[in-house]
Amino acid sequence: MSSELIAYPSLEGSECPFPYYEMLRREAPVHQIPDRPHLFMVSRLADVRHVLAHPEIFSARGCRAGLMGAPFLIAGADAPIMTDLDDPEHKEKREIAFAPLKPGRLATYEPLVREIADELIDGFIADGHTDFAASFARPLPVSVMCRMLDLPREDEEWVRSWGSFETAGLPWMPDDFRAAQTAKTEGMYDYLTKMLEERHAHPAKDIMSVVIAEQVERHGEFRLSELRPIVAALLGGGVVTTAHFLSSALLLLLEHPDQLAKLRGNPALVKRAIEECLRLEAPTQWIPRLVIADTELSGVAIPAGAVVILSIGAANRDDRFADADAVDIERPNATDHVSWGHGTHFCLGAPLARLEVQVAFEVLFERLDDLRVAPGVELTHLRSPQFRGLNALPIEFTERR
Repeated sequence: MSSELIAYPSLEGSECPFPYYEMLRREAPVHQIPDRPHLFMVSRLADVRHVLAHPEIFSARGCRAGLMGAPFLIAGADAPIMTDLDDPEHKEKREIAFAPLKPGRLATYEPLVREIADELIDGFIADGHTDFAASFARPLPVSVMCRMLDLPREDEEWVRSWGSFETAGLPWMPDDFRAAQTAKTEGMYDYLTKMLEERHAHPAKDIMSVVIAEQVERHGEFRLSELRPIVAALLGGGVVTTAHFLSSALLLLLEHPDQLAKLRGNPALVKRAIEECLRLEAPTQWIPRLVIADTELSGVAIPAGAVVILSIGAANRDDRFADADAVDIERPNATDHVSWGHGTHFCLGAPLARLEVQVAFEVLFERLDDLRVAPGVELTHLRSPQFRGLNALPIEFTERR
């Protein structure tokens, strides 16, 4: 393999991992990482799907602990979140968490998303320019989730700050970042404890109350330790990845004006456009799985106890997609990507994320014309070993009359 390419996961490779992905797919689709010999990176679509379809060999349980050599708990949780569990325990917690996201209930959130999108645009539309990431992409999903949970408006900034966490990418982060994340974890643990106890005592119509009611109905009692990781996962998932994706998707469209024009001329293409942009710019670039039995993948022997890193970002540009690096919002197989995951762990929040992004683009295109990246700016991505998103997206526009 070429030594000139910057390996990923790493902070150094986070700006543009795609040349490295291409080399892996071509030369080492199941690659044992030299400085971490217990890790194997999987980069082809068929192999990623195979791993996710066989949890009896490639387990979600303990996968992050396998990466770090120590237990991993998401902020606000004192027990594993559902993404780190296998069925049947995973299925039970997922069903509790999914109660407020069922299709009939989900449709009722559209006016809320539209209202928040309009509020955010009101804050910058008179200026003719803005940092889209800071003024729209990051606050939108935080505000939506906080209002769905009926959290105080003044807490939104704190929740947004907490949402800048790493999960499986922690082993590649510096010590000061880990220490800061630990402190935020303790703060969110206390915060969610207080909120859950209050909502149990005084139920409302928010989704936290729905989750509590679902859990109590199943088990006959209020279980705080079980609810904390469920609500933490809902909140964390709603804060991080949707925010990253909104900026990435808009940039892809602005960089390909033919595709943007096609979308503006035919709004019915917005759902397909979302999937195509998600294929190209997955906000979570990889997920881990713990190997619990000696196995083989694409001719490579992998021992029990190893961890496979499923490279979502690489698999999404597999040659199964014609001209895979191109943006084509009419791509017939755009939905074959694995940015939402695959199998039993298909992203729980996918319906809400799709709704938020669809409404966001509808409102943006209704109110803004001549959208363009501001001239003379250098766009950079997060220094993250797992998440992908823009640090800033300065844009210019005119108000649509």
